Amino acid sequence: MPIAATLPDGFRELQVRGALEIYDRRRLLLADQPGSGKTLQALLALELDGEFTEAHRCTLILCNVTGCQLTWGPEIRRRVVSQYPDVVFCDLTDTGEAKTMPSVATRNARLVQAAMHADETGAPLVVLANYNLLHYKAVKDGGYAAPAMGTIDWNAIVVDESHLVLPDANSDPKKFTQFTHGILRLRHPADAILLAMTGTPDRGHLENRFGTWRWFMPSRYTDYWAWARSNFVLNKIDVGWDPRLKRPRTATVVGKLKSTQAWDMFSQQFMLRRTKAEMLVGLPEKQWANEGAVDLPMTPTQKAAYDRFLDALEREEAELREVGEIAAAEGLRLQATIRGRQLATLGSWDFVTDDEGHTHGKPLQGGQEASNKLAWLVNEFLEPRGYLPDNYDASLGKVVIVSYLTEVLGWLQKELADIGVRAELLSGDTSSPDKTRIQQEFQAGDLRIVLLSGHLGVAIDLDAADDMVFVDMVHDPDRIEQAEDRIHRASRFHQTTFWRLISHDTVDEAIIEQVDKRYWVTRERYDGSRGVQFARKFLSKAA
Repeated sequence: MPIAATLPDGFRELQVRGALEIYDRRRLLLADQPGSGKTLQALLALELDGEFTEAHRCTLILCNVTGCQLTWGPEIRRRVVSQYPDVVFCDLTDTGEAKTMPSVATRNARLVQAAMHADETGAPLVVLANYNLLHYKAVKDGGYAAPAMGTIDWNAIVVDESHLVLPDANSDPKKFTQFTHGILRLRHPADAILLAMTGTPDRGHLENRFGTWRWFMPSRYTDYWAWARSNFVLNKIDVGWDPRLKRPRTATVVGKLKSTQAWDMFSQQFMLRRTKAEMLVGLPEKQWANEGAVDLPMTPTQKAAYDRFLDALEREEAELREVGEIAAAEGLRLQATIRGRQLATLGSWDFVTDDEGHTHGKPLQGGQEASNKLAWLVNEFLEPRGYLPDNYDASLGKVVIVSYLTEVLGWLQKELADIGVRAELLSGDTSSPDKTRIQQEFQAGDLRIVLLSGHLGVAIDLDAADDMVFVDMVHDPDRIEQAEDRIHRASRFHQTTFWRLISHDTVDEAIIEQVDKRYWVTRERYDGSRGVQFARKFLSKAA
């Protein structure tokens, strides 16, 4: 096969098997672990199905903008266009030299032109688009954001990083997301390939699988709660007092599986899951330093700020509950978690009280004396590895530092710059040309430190890194694993070490406990159900 010629050693055996499963089953959730080579399997399956050789074939590949620009666009040009010059490749995320994406109208016109050219010449058409071009406004039949999407008969549709868009649990079409409306309305023959791809299909909750099954079988999966009731134990929980109805309010939440055996048997029909250890024999396992977490006491400044902020929130919550503002009081708990994560890292906070008595704040340049995590990063990690100006040694490695908070990333970049250390930031606000530049510089060796937003933890290749340091975390283990696998990938066989920085006696401890618990639950269904061993290799505290 021509695509195989673009790979130094051809396809691995399990990649070929995966491609054959896609080709044979036609509806498949490819859930191999992140970093194990799903993109290549998808391209091989499309090649086997004739999408690049047969006349008038139309393929649609959907991903987030970053994934399109950093992964799919280059891969299609390198593997497909170079081998199949007759293919009409329409990349609707290609910005050229521009900093921003062209308007939707401009991209729709580009799609119309490419589709007409392919139709006139009989050439295969491959379209690469970000999710929002598929958005469909159902109100008054507003139609697709890019109307041409609904005029093409697609022989294959690939949704990469499908966990970002498919977990829509609504039964009422009036509440569907615009992406759900759009993908369910696409025209395709009954035997079209429908491929969802993600190494973390459930976003930490098994019930999120419903949206994928509905895309595969829309006539069968119409009622989310009926499906949930047949698979899970449903629980009623108290969500507070309703002053209007003068009674407690309750909500239904999904609990544990009723039958793990039935769930696993059904999943195996429509999902293919292999671990990286299975796919990539010889790839070193991830190593988790310091027995999984670096437990750091807060500095006095940090602890004072943390305690002061929580005290203020507790007083405000009590006042809201006293006057019956239950929803607002519950919202403060989320605020406490977010602000608590910031304070557990930043070390200092400038407090402001508004006219209504609400406390707000902004991060300060706290320095190492105020932030335990910054002090550890500089003194225990960067200095021994030759990152500082007075002992710089590029041969001692590269690191990706992860935070899920924009304020923390910006603060870290400034603090490191103050001591002469260059670190580039990759987040949702980074322009497409800069994302490409930063990734290329890091991979080539011209850049040693990347500050990565955990929310951007898909479709970015930073496998030149030796270490990844999490300065804060979220509750969803799938989002964390996606970030981890930016550096632990099929493209480079080398040892990677992961560090989790935890501020003692803060919200950090509750989050990491919840993350680990949910990790084992979902991995038991992904991998344990197949009899596969899954474990994290924790290094001793001396590591």
